[in-house]
Amino acid sequence: MFVSRRRISPENRASVAHPLSARFSLSAFYFIYFCFVGGLDPFFPLYLDARGFSAWEVGSLMAVVMATKVVAPNFWGWLADHTGRRLTLIRLGSLMAAACFAYLLWVEGFAGFALGLVVFSAFWNAVLPQFEVLTLLALKGERGRYSQVRLWGSLGFIAMVNGLGVAFEVISVLWLGVILAVLLCLISLNTLFIPRLESQPGRGDFRGFLRQIRAPEVWPFFLMVMLLQLSFGPYYTFFSLYLESLGYSRIAIGLLWSLGVLAEILLFTRMHVLLTRFSLRLLFSVALLLTLLRWMGVSFLAGSLPVLLVLQCLHAASFGVVHAASIEFVHRVFRGRQEGQGQALYGAASFGIGGSLGAWLAGGLYMHWGPQMTFLMGAFAALLALGVAQLSVTRTSPLWDRSCEN
Repeated sequence: MFVSRRRISPENRASVAHPLSARFSLSAFYFIYFCFVGGLDPFFPLYLDARGFSAWEVGSLMAVVMATKVVAPNFWGWLADHTGRRLTLIRLGSLMAAACFAYLLWVEGFAGFALGLVVFSAFWNAVLPQFEVLTLLALKGERGRYSQVRLWGSLGFIAMVNGLGVAFEVISVLWLGVILAVLLCLISLNTLFIPRLESQPGRGDFRGFLRQIRAPEVWPFFLMVMLLQLSFGPYYTFFSLYLESLGYSRIAIGLLWSLGVLAEILLFTRMHVLLTRFSLRLLFSVALLLTLLRWMGVSFLAGSLPVLLVLQCLHAASFGVVHAASIEFVHRVFRGRQEGQGQALYGAASFGIGGSLGAWLAGGLYMHWGPQMTFLMGAFAALLALGVAQLSVTRTSPLWDRSCEN
């Protein structure tokens, strides 16, 4: 018995010994983490507006949050793969993010606030990619059920966005900063209860990593997800302000955000079935087509509540399907000591480059051309992403055209 235990790797030993406790801890982390996101994405632009920032400054500050995802996750991903101390780095990043965000509660002026956001985001944006790797380690052998753990994040998002939507009808949106700071402290505390599911340290093969990125069946994926997140720039930056200008209450705005995430949750409960039945190429293509229709509808028909309800349900495709399929794709391409860097690169290309460019472009378009042209830009970016998925990979590839085996 003693010899057998020594032959089990650290990550396998943790997942074998504590499968249920590991899943509970991972689910709890996703829940609290996306409670924070549920406050940040819908209401942070309103918070910035209440603090006196212009539309261009709001777009630029939101772009700062996204831009740090280009560099920070890749550095932390390399460090985690090199040391094997992934959970330690998650704990450090969560703690420092909480400390840095507290600074934002007191700072004044655009330059000081932007600097504080850069430092905060450098730590904050390093957490989730490495946590995704820990989740896949815990689900070893049944990674198709990743979405059933991840859906707890969506539940946290819904709980927070609805709670704040009601609260901000009574209290000032300026309380958002304090609420987000408290949530960051809870996230940092939660990381202390996550069991270690570490990978073995090592230098990895950086040349091989670069070679994989340049492969003709791999680089189109990163271009595709970058364009998709660029299309989300208007949504994450100005959707709440746009709806407020159309006369929707903050309670209604919160409910509309929640509806999109509820549709995402329902999708996550069956996503493992879709992954086993359909190829990633088909899943990406259908999701991107629905995303294109979604942004066109928001541009022209957001004043109609019934139409907007249908459009928000398309979030199940534009985020849920694409994200779960992307996690699967990255897992197929980057293995072992490269997996942390692979997840970090996915975050950098999509939420980093794509998200920051989308927020920055949305800021300029919203101020000079209004919300309709801003969301049309998102629709055009989704169209380009769909074109990449259809045309850039001309030959059959098991990375794109094979369903998930587990």
